[in-house]
Amino acid sequence: MDEVDVLTRLLRKLNAANVSPEERQRLQAQIEEIMGQESDPFETSGDVEDDEYFPDEDDFGEASDIEQEIELEAVLDENHDDIHIYYGSKDGRKWNSNPPPPGRPRCHNVTTFTRKGPLRGASPSHKALFKLFLSPEIVSIIVRETYRNAVEAFRLWNEKHPSNKQRSWVMTDDDEMYAFFGMLLIAGVFHSNSQPAKELWASYNMPIYKATMSLNRFKSLTTFIRFNNSGTRVERLKQSKTAALDDVWLMLMANLEKAYTPDCHVTVDEQLFPYRGRTRFTQYIPSKPAKYGMKVWWICDSVSNYHLKGIIYTGKPPGGQRETNQGEQVVMKLMQNYMDSGRTVYADNFFSTYNLAEMLMNRRVAFVGTVRKNKTFIPHELLNPKRDVKSTLFCYHNNNIGLCSYMAKPKKPVIMLSTAHYRQSTDPLKGFKPDQILDYNKFKAGVDTMDQMLTGYSCKRSTNRWPLAMFCNMLDIAGLASFIIYDELNTAK
Repeated sequence: MDEVDVLTRLLRKLNAANVSPEERQRLQAQIEEIMGQESDPFETSGDVEDDEYFPDEDDFGEASDIEQEIELEAVLDENHDDIHIYYGSKDGRKWNSNPPPPGRPRCHNVTTFTRKGPLRGASPSHKALFKLFLSPEIVSIIVRETYRNAVEAFRLWNEKHPSNKQRSWVMTDDDEMYAFFGMLLIAGVFHSNSQPAKELWASYNMPIYKATMSLNRFKSLTTFIRFNNSGTRVERLKQSKTAALDDVWLMLMANLEKAYTPDCHVTVDEQLFPYRGRTRFTQYIPSKPAKYGMKVWWICDSVSNYHLKGIIYTGKPPGGQRETNQGEQVVMKLMQNYMDSGRTVYADNFFSTYNLAEMLMNRRVAFVGTVRKNKTFIPHELLNPKRDVKSTLFCYHNNNIGLCSYMAKPKKPVIMLSTAHYRQSTDPLKGFKPDQILDYNKFKAGVDTMDQMLTGYSCKRSTNRWPLAMFCNMLDIAGLASFIIYDELNTAK
């Protein structure tokens, strides 16, 4: 075994996790001894400075199987105090194994907002908080379009049955519509949303349904409720597949963002709303419990699980092309109102790319997320399956974007991308996991927790109309947002 192989092995051992101080000192002494020999493979000549020299691939002789796809470089500073290992990735980037020098926090790690939590002056009452999200403006649209649809339906029925008694629609108003929404929510709270409406009005059930409205009126509102003008829908469907719900959905999202200021940590993930009816954008996700449904991209507060903004995913736009770099675009859209704030975004490997971390960093936002192992910016050394279990490798590019590889199980490294962590620290009490993984596990579940809370008390009823099914999801969202703010306001007291 030549000196290059010995030096390479020593450098790897020195960079591995769980190295005791005594062992580290012994390894450094051996490296210094090899580096000081006359046959030093890194010896320079001519007018090239020692600290500026980077060896060519020929200096290493024949590379091993692991080293064939990477460029491994080692540099020892003139004082022999620090070892620098450089890893090369497939896309040509060079990663340094040493952390950036300590100094002032970077601008994307400094928060600039002054307060967090509910909107100032928000009323602590249940009714006022619910109306803060499902506002009278939204309800007035629903009342108007429901009236338009019902009147047209009754007109067509009367024309078709001229000999029968003519029927007419009894006009609804905002109060009745709020009462209708309240009954849907109560049915969800008591897990009665799957029961037929006739059973809800039975004598053995709760009297609140009978006290609110008749069964026929409830069925009538369920049948004729609409959320947009059906007369112009055909034209608008050419631009948006969700034209039947766009107006009220966008208004609800605006109310959600206005009512709450998120903490330093936010999460981006997907929600699959269960639905097996016909839509133009039904998704199949086998990893989800429901498997089939409508997918919504969400950004949530990682601490309170408050949902800030959602985008319904409809696939390829009508007459358009399929999206590229979809994960990057989704995160940038959801973070649009939270740029230049110093917050940290947590996301899974669907969204994590080097370009996304760089774009967010330029807008003063940090990013932490898992990375798929097929990304070309990952050095091959971080994917080495022959490392010890619970060992961690760190590397950094341009002293701003960091990667770490934690061997959670044999031959199964977990790759993390972060612009919020610049210390190579692990927790021996938690399996020697690095800070990147500990923080990711702590703050990643904002959307999943929200989805779990919505599923447990969903008011969705059986229907073949996807706009009504998704509107039930909107009622759940408004109810959960009201509960989170109510809880914070009353806990603060």
